[in-house]
Amino acid sequence: MSITSAHSWVKTLFFVFLISQSSYLWAQKILPIATPEISGGAATADFKPTAISQTKPDEDLPLVTETSSSIEAINFSQDGVNNGGSLAIPPDPHATAGMSHLVNVVNKSIEWYTKTGTQQNSQSLQSFFSAATGTFDPKVIYDSYSNRFVVVTLETIGRDDMMTGNDVSKIYVAVSKTGDPNDGWWKSSINALTVISMVNSWADYPGLALDEEAIYLTANMFGFADGAYNGVRLWIVPKGVGSGGIYDGGALNESIYDPYSGGGIATTTQPAHTIGVIPANVGTYLLGYGGLSNGTNEFVQCIRINNPLGMMPTFNLSYVDLGDLEDFSIGSFPNAPQMNSDSLISTGDRRLLNAVYRDGKIALCFTYIGSGSNAGQPTAHWAILDHAGGGSPTLLGQGDVGGEDIASGTYTFYPSVAMNASGDLAIGFAASAPTIFPGAYYTGRNAADPAGATDAVKTLRAGVDYYERTFGSARNRWGDYTATVVDPQDDQSFWVYNEYAISRGTATTMPNEDGRWGTAYGKFSIDNPCNNTLDLTGTVTAGTYVANTINITGEILSPAMVSLDAMNINMTEFTVNLGATLETFTNGCP
Repeated sequence: MSITSAHSWVKTLFFVFLISQSSYLWAQKILPIATPEISGGAATADFKPTAISQTKPDEDLPLVTETSSSIEAINFSQDGVNNGGSLAIPPDPHATAGMSHLVNVVNKSIEWYTKTGTQQNSQSLQSFFSAATGTFDPKVIYDSYSNRFVVVTLETIGRDDMMTGNDVSKIYVAVSKTGDPNDGWWKSSINALTVISMVNSWADYPGLALDEEAIYLTANMFGFADGAYNGVRLWIVPKGVGSGGIYDGGALNESIYDPYSGGGIATTTQPAHTIGVIPANVGTYLLGYGGLSNGTNEFVQCIRINNPLGMMPTFNLSYVDLGDLEDFSIGSFPNAPQMNSDSLISTGDRRLLNAVYRDGKIALCFTYIGSGSNAGQPTAHWAILDHAGGGSPTLLGQGDVGGEDIASGTYTFYPSVAMNASGDLAIGFAASAPTIFPGAYYTGRNAADPAGATDAVKTLRAGVDYYERTFGSARNRWGDYTATVVDPQDDQSFWVYNEYAISRGTATTMPNEDGRWGTAYGKFSIDNPCNNTLDLTGTVTAGTYVANTINITGEILSPAMVSLDAMNINMTEFTVNLGATLETFTNGCP
């Protein structure tokens, strides 16, 4: 993005202030833009990024398909019925797909469906876990190594009083006994109350991932007495298959760590959910963003967990340079407009929202303040890292998912990502604008697409009414996340799960606040380029084009480099101008 000298001066001045105020000092003075906040659920050389916010040209197939399956799931009212009339905002929608079932969680319910849309369970998470009180911040993932589902949710007691003897913080964990959630679950809990600097602290905003041998849980820790942020903790839970662990119905046998005790910045941390083969003695990566910057460029923080089930796991810290990505002079994170209402939708913050780790790559996403056509707007952003065989990751590519093809002035936020066996990326996210209601959308990119490119946005569910429901707080909460996952049945197609604004209902605690959220699943795929014929005409822009057959007519203007990768390449009346480069490959598709 283009950065003016004034922008650079403001950025430098801002970080001079942070350096004087912050206790986090790294060798390169990478600092967080903000301290993590309590989650909504708990609170009812100039390196520039390449091709940011680029949509694929119309002639550049393949395309992300429309949803082939769509399932309406739990909504605001049904969640209240499940919880004895207790209503919850934000919903924290999260879901996953197994071989034959879909499992979703929201604050404060759990459901599961067959993939054809038959609901088989809908109940409160409190009853599911036999918790003492209502729980919050739930998440669910599918274990492709063991064909199981894993669910977590949080509980705290004692935050409303000063009696330290009443302090309770729990992480509830459930593992399905088989790949069918109807066959029962093994359930347990972790005592997450942790004394940090002599202060009782509770767990908030969990990160959840697994690999072939362990479950990884992260949480932001806050003091019971004052709500102050006290850093991050990591729990590693061995599956214990065949040895009496949680996967056998036994104890969790968890171990707790401070992954930043040896260095780094204790910002909101997400473990990368692992699929496929990973290097020996490597668990997963812990990722964080949150606006980490050295005053010029922004960075993703990466911590590689080595020997995760050994006596002494180690945590290798590195940073991935994203370039001069953000303009922090904009100030506070803007909220999104919506049609027919002056009430703005909360777009969250810069915390990294989720990550996946497979086949030598790490895909991750977060929301930041965009540039270009998205200038000044919260914008969903994705990045792909190369983990270099278990070494320090490097940047392979990144890009924005802007919403201008939905409506003018669209904000995109709360993204989630998934990657299939072909390396294709799927991205689900929320969106809102002055001329649309808050809704659920998705897009994707083929592994062979030009740098930074994604396909045109598709609609999971457009909002049908404006949304306002604050329960007396200062923010009109949305999110706090979404879910996008690969379907393990074919390891190619994707499921996306998200919320959208449904018709308004009965006002509760605040007059005229009658907004309601609904949720839905959608299944889609990214077409295989090897099944396509690609016609390139006119001026051919720089990039790599992959198809079974490529017909090219036109010219490449200097300076540009175009690569064609196909079984059949046909060129007629075609010109490569002086200084331009054309490469052709005839082995790109089987």
